Amino acid sequence: MERLEAQLEELEILYRYIPVGLCVVDRDLRYVKTNQIYAEVVGREIHEVVGHTMHDVVAEPAREQATSIARRVIDTGEPVLDVEIRSRFRGNLAEERIWLVSVHPVHSGDCVTGSLAVMFDVTARKQLEEKTERLWQRQRLESLGVLAGGIAHDFNNLLHAILGFTELAQTPLDPSAPSHADLEQVKRSVTHGTELCNQLLNYSGTGGYIFEPVDFDSIVEGVTQMIQLAVSKNATMRIDLAGELPAVNADASQLRQVVLNLVANASDACEGKSGIITVSTRHLHCDRAYLSGCHPAGENHPTGRYVSLEVSDTGCGMPPEMFARIFDPFFTTKFTGRGLGLAAVLGIVRAQRGAVKVTSEPGRGTSIEMLLPALDSSAPIRSESRAWVADWRGSGPVLLVDDEPEVRAVGERMLELLGFTPLVASNGKTALELYRKHGDRIVCVLLDLTMPHMDGEETLRRLRQIRPTVKVAIVSGYSENIAQRFEGKGLAAVLKKPYRLESLASTLRGIVEGGSPSATLGRRSTE
Repeated sequence: MERLEAQLEELEILYRYIPVGLCVVDRDLRYVKTNQIYAEVVGREIHEVVGHTMHDVVAEPAREQATSIARRVIDTGEPVLDVEIRSRFRGNLAEERIWLVSVHPVHSGDCVTGSLAVMFDVTARKQLEEKTERLWQRQRLESLGVLAGGIAHDFNNLLHAILGFTELAQTPLDPSAPSHADLEQVKRSVTHGTELCNQLLNYSGTGGYIFEPVDFDSIVEGVTQMIQLAVSKNATMRIDLAGELPAVNADASQLRQVVLNLVANASDACEGKSGIITVSTRHLHCDRAYLSGCHPAGENHPTGRYVSLEVSDTGCGMPPEMFARIFDPFFTTKFTGRGLGLAAVLGIVRAQRGAVKVTSEPGRGTSIEMLLPALDSSAPIRSESRAWVADWRGSGPVLLVDDEPEVRAVGERMLELLGFTPLVASNGKTALELYRKHGDRIVCVLLDLTMPHMDGEETLRRLRQIRPTVKVAIVSGYSENIAQRFEGKGLAAVLKKPYRLESLASTLRGIVEGGSPSATLGRRSTE
């Protein structure tokens, strides 16, 4: 012990001024020497540390880890380097500090007489690393979103051509013909493909939305049969609707997708065992505390009245470490090929200015709650109507502008079938030339929004310069809320790809007979 103390005296200046925590303990884990920084770490004065054991000084949860390391170094004579210890020793239990600790044996001759611990406060560095990692993760997800949106856009054009030509082939057939039923199956397959495209577009943040006042209860009631099909046979389905809910401003088709995705995830969580899945709605006032743990994280969700749609299950639940990843695309604990559902849900909710709250406990199930701001009670709830009449025909030239040959081909055939004379342009420049030549006779312009060189928005602006009263319907499967984006610009209609013949007819009829530029704006184009 005298030899050890003599060595320590030589290091007194180093102990006093070095900007790290230092301490020496003997074989009984009793403090022989410490400096001021280490004393501050454990929230004591130096004289309250020296002479006491680590068991007396170090508080939980770090006590067991710290004493175990010191004992191992003393018993083996081997150092333990760069161990991360998290502590709340500074008297402020809300402030967690992160220390990088290295412990070295102290020798007297051939004997190990104690251990020396060196502690570096790396809290700021770790926080910077975590922040940088979150930034990189966000950039990776944004890049993936761009890729997903591009793939979905191109695939949507292919589906549009398949659907359009299938309908054209089906039109002259007798409904009882076997080939008519085969073509109907092709159309159903295209519909499933369109739903997958919509999930990719929603994840990328570029999905097409048509916002209108809708009722949560009617959304759930409308997909009740599909919900039952999505649930495992061993699970019990419960639906608890509040009734008389205020409306929310949302896209009804996207909300239906959210419900189906959440129910499918809840069914997976039951792992084929007996369980209870509950779909419920309610109207509530959300304060800052309630919204603080919602996703998307970091957004300042406003307090106030919300309408809630909650899907809960009594399945396996999730450990806390999974929470940070549940909305990552393709993250899943299930078999390969699953996992886009919750990422798509978050994309839909974000676009509709809502929030998602997740609570879960291993072995006790999970609850996922979607919150959308409630509208004023006087807001009318719109219902979808079908304006298609099978024998309706129009006349006159319609300018079709799209950069995809397949889309132009099927659109041209559809326009001819509906009685119009198609004028076709593959880009904005050609469209302007055709409109300058035939603009006084053109009934309507069907304008693709996403084109190279001159996009639909720029083409629309230049068409307006030629003739301010031009009637333009924007056609796209790759756009954020188009109606809102073009609000006040005299847009005649929005037609979402892939559209069916009846949707095209309904849109054109609204333009021709409606008279008002907004007559078909906001009408849902897929039915």
